[in-house]
Amino acid sequence: MSRFGGNISERAQIIQVQYRVALLRNRINEASSDKYLGAELRGTFINNFMNKRVFIAHGWDGYPEEGWFPCLKRELEVKGFEVIVPQFPDPANPRIDKWVSKFAEVVGTVDENTYFVGHSMGCQTIARYLEALPDGIKVGGAVFVAGFFKRLTQVEDDVDSQETVKHWLNTPLNLEKQILIPRA
Repeated sequence: MSRFGGNISERAQIIQVQYRVALLRNRINEASSDKYLGAELRGTFINNFMNKRVFIAHGWDGYPEEGWFPCLKRELEVKGFEVIVPQFPDPANPRIDKWVSKFAEVVGTVDENTYFVGHSMGCQTIARYLEALPDGIKVGGAVFVAGFFKRLTQVEDDVDSQETVKHWLNTPLNLEKQILIPRA
C-alpha cells in the first residue's frame, strides 16, 4: 500500500502514465513517418529527440525503483531519452530546501530538451525548482501525476506527518511563473 491511497490509486497512476507514454510514442511515430517531412527534416527530428533528458521525481517516502518509475524509465530509454530518477534525501521527512537543492544538483543545466515527471510531492519539488530558474529559461515540459498541492484527507494524523504537510503547503509557491504551453 502506498502512503496516499493504496493499491487502487497506485494502479490508476500507472495507467495514467502508460497512457501519456503511449500518446508521446504515437506523436513521435506520426511526426517521424509523416510523408511531408523530408529525409533531412526527419533526421533532424530524430537527432533532436535523441538528446532529450527526463527527470522523474518521486514523492514523500518514495524511492527511484518504486511503482511505475522503472517502467516509464525503460519506455523512455527505448525511445532514446536519457532518464534520471534521483533519490531525494530523507524521503520519510521531506524538506523543501533539501529536495530542491538535490534536484538542482542532479539536473544541472536545463534547456528545451529537458523534461520533468513528478509524482506526489515530487510535483512540488519540480514546480519549486522551475520557480527558482532565472527568467527566460525554457524547459521542454513537465507532467505531474497525483500532484501534492493541497491537503490530502488520507495523510496520517501523527504530528510529524502533519508538520511535513504544513511545511510544504504553507511555503508560498508561484505556480504562475511556470507557464507550460502545449506543443501543437
